[in-house]
Amino acid sequence: MKIIYKYLIVMTPLIKKIISILIYISIYSSYLHTKDNSEFLYKISDKILAKKGNSFEVIWYYKLNNKDWKGQGDLKIFGKNYLYLVLPYMEVLIQKSLISIKYIQENQVILDYFNRTDSSNIFAVLLNEFDDFSIYESKIDNNQLVFSLIPNNEIGFDILELNADSQNYIPKSIRAISGDELEIKVEILSCSDLKKPFLLKDKILEANEIIDLRE
Repeated sequence: MKIIYKYLIVMTPLIKKIISILIYISIYSSYLHTKDNSEFLYKISDKILAKKGNSFEVIWYYKLNNKDWKGQGDLKIFGKNYLYLVLPYMEVLIQKSLISIKYIQENQVILDYFNRTDSSNIFAVLLNEFDDFSIYESKIDNNQLVFSLIPNNEIGFDILELNADSQNYIPKSIRAISGDELEIKVEILSCSDLKKPFLLKDKILEANEIIDLRE
């Protein structure tokens, strides 16, 4: 018994040293993640804008002033030039420099030029590799990469929050806020390869009323 007790006394400083080393490694590892966070952000963007295309099952929440909408739907993204969002109350189709928005209840489609450098447009943000934003805060929490981004100019959202899986970089949620008036939150339920991506190039939104704002 005395031998065991003596052995424990000898080992105690060693155990303390090991614990100190583990704590240091943990802190240093966290520092490395913080320092290389822009690399993680690019990997998330690469996952979203995969050349083969992605199909996301999403819950889309949109709040403007005192009104809000929420619905489950599909978001298809094919590279940087094509996007198709289908929700119960609206559809959004982006084909290079053209954006088409269909309002289901009104049976109306609006056509307009798509400005991919508009940092106040959530679709431009998704298709532009987050280039117009800088990292304000970042961390790893429960195997998720958590980012808070702020715009590089005065035009745009006040803050953009982004969560992604730390292993495969698939986004889990995106939340954009502009004051108390505007909030957009996208929860990604699943992600799969886009089937027949070429169909997005020829897709046309149809409705009883077509309003072309390009004219």
